[in-house]
Amino acid sequence: MTQEEKPMFMRFRFDRAAIAHGTLSAIFGRAGKGAIAAIAGCSTPGDQYNKPVGKASFFSNTLKGRRELVAWSQRNEAAGLNSFLNSAIWPASAVRAEPRALGKHNYSPLKFWCLWSDLDEKPGKAINRELLRKLMRKGCVVTHSGGVGEDGKPRMHIRVLLDAPMADADEFRHLNQWLAAALNADAKFNEYNWLTMPESQRFKPDYPDGRPVSVVKVEDEKRWSRAELEALFAEYAPEVAAPTVSTDVAANAPKPARGLLKGALYRDLRAAADNASDRSGAAFAVIKVCVRAELDIDTAAGILWHARSTERARDKYDGSEARMLGDVTRMWPKAIAAVAAEADVPQKKPKADHAEGWTLDELMRVTFPALRFIAEGLVTEGLALIVASPKTGKSFWLLELALSVAQGLPAFGSIHTAPGEVLYLNLEGGGGRSIQSRVKVLAASGAPKPIHQIHFKTEWDSMNDGGIEALDEWLTEHPDCTLVVVDTLAAFKGEPRSKSSDPFAADYGPAKQLSDLAHKHRCAIAVAHHDRKAESDDFVDSISGTKGLTAAADVLIVLRRTRNKPEGRMLLVAREMEGNDWNVLFEDGRWRIADEIELEEAKGTAKGKVLKALGFDALTAHEVHTRIIEAGEQMSPGNVSTTLSRLRDDGLVVRKGNTYSRA
Repeated sequence: MTQEEKPMFMRFRFDRAAIAHGTLSAIFGRAGKGAIAAIAGCSTPGDQYNKPVGKASFFSNTLKGRRELVAWSQRNEAAGLNSFLNSAIWPASAVRAEPRALGKHNYSPLKFWCLWSDLDEKPGKAINRELLRKLMRKGCVVTHSGGVGEDGKPRMHIRVLLDAPMADADEFRHLNQWLAAALNADAKFNEYNWLTMPESQRFKPDYPDGRPVSVVKVEDEKRWSRAELEALFAEYAPEVAAPTVSTDVAANAPKPARGLLKGALYRDLRAAADNASDRSGAAFAVIKVCVRAELDIDTAAGILWHARSTERARDKYDGSEARMLGDVTRMWPKAIAAVAAEADVPQKKPKADHAEGWTLDELMRVTFPALRFIAEGLVTEGLALIVASPKTGKSFWLLELALSVAQGLPAFGSIHTAPGEVLYLNLEGGGGRSIQSRVKVLAASGAPKPIHQIHFKTEWDSMNDGGIEALDEWLTEHPDCTLVVVDTLAAFKGEPRSKSSDPFAADYGPAKQLSDLAHKHRCAIAVAHHDRKAESDDFVDSISGTKGLTAAADVLIVLRRTRNKPEGRMLLVAREMEGNDWNVLFEDGRWRIADEIELEEAKGTAKGKVLKALGFDALTAHEVHTRIIEAGEQMSPGNVSTTLSRLRDDGLVVRKGNTYSRA
């Protein structure tokens, strides 16, 4: 058999009893907390699709629960029923609750240890087998679905295994859709989807005796990181769009009752949709009108989907009713809060002794929302101060972060970002021209293709003139925003209200307002700020202003770089994560986290010349010297040998015999 004739998939045989420990452990990780959802599908000859029906069965995510799941699947097989498995982990309370349909209004997933997608070969739609081969080299579970496509080829499923679980359903949906787009496969990117149970039987009218849902491959030794997958998917689907399904809603949006959309309500809806700054704001404005009119959420969804007056707001959903219904569900409580805040009756401020608080026992039982990372290990929700000397590249740093978040790509070469909408306030001058020129520098290899909108503004009211209130309103109208960039703090603060005010309070107050606003909307507000001219041993002391500014910020990032030199450092201290210190390079408008070898190369020192000549080869000292001379550099053979010895002492190269190579 030639290489071309070899089948793509090689069948591996497994003991069915071992699935509770092997395949399920690959899909769901180690047995532990939570529950696994499964459902039995009908096999009536008249049913052409054999879709899952009825209510979900939940099994404890323990070894005992997994064995019970396998036994349940075998009983279904004996009865001629299909078994379908959901690949998320659900709350353990579902095991004890009455069985019900698996949907957003009933359950929310706890975490995901894998992505999943169909691998159906269809006429005119070929699977990206180059990417599939790469995915199968590391963590994956590949199974037959038990079906056969129109072209006679077996239908397949793939689950791509993650090295760390994902807890955010929105982030999971996006990454799962990206997988499907890169594979050119049918998307299974909703967390409520089902795949046939591995090692079960699939029954259809075409094969009433069943077909095996056999396991093709399990690779659980080396799992994929999110950064690896995003980089891989970007090679094949850089143009991937935002998820078009955000919830599993059974009901359709009802048409508004006859006569409802008349008079003042019609005019208010039309004005709300037409006067909003963009389509996202239009949808939220329409929902607020419905709240003011004391309509229920179903009627609001019907108006948004069917009414002529809301056509502009409806354009946001590109024909996806499910996406619209999910958006309404998410925006409804925010619209209620926004309408309440607009009420004429002022809200009484609670007395201090009635403020939120806990006893020690109560505190230890409270479950707080997990801290949200906008850039993993670097920027969290809250206020982030980005501090550097003038004209050393902090505006490029902020723009690169903004573009990375909007595109859902790693920032600074290796830091994972949470995709989302971005607001960029460029208030220091230069207008749109300065932003455009920086984007052109960063996009030298190709125009950015954001999966979320990025909004650039060159004018915004200062904090003393309602700028905070305007930002609060904008964030309320754009619930998908995860990052706001303000360049710079001085331009946004405006003139102090009183020249005789306390300097500490004058710094702390505005910074605390920004921090509170960011936490309210669970986004990051990254603000550019200047450092002092004087050097300091503690980099926090190098930040311009009083301690009030640094006390209120949630994240402090100081960029240190000698002007006109590429190498530098990025120093981090934060309220709720460990501090860090990175070597960085600033080249062609881009900041990049670098290792010691890259830093030495950039400096152009003797060590840098030798490392650059060595590359990733194993060379003798003589061969390294020859390469240096060929590159037009000057260095004696003795100096090369001495430098190689020093690099070995530094742990940057290793010696084997008379050859050297990078460590």
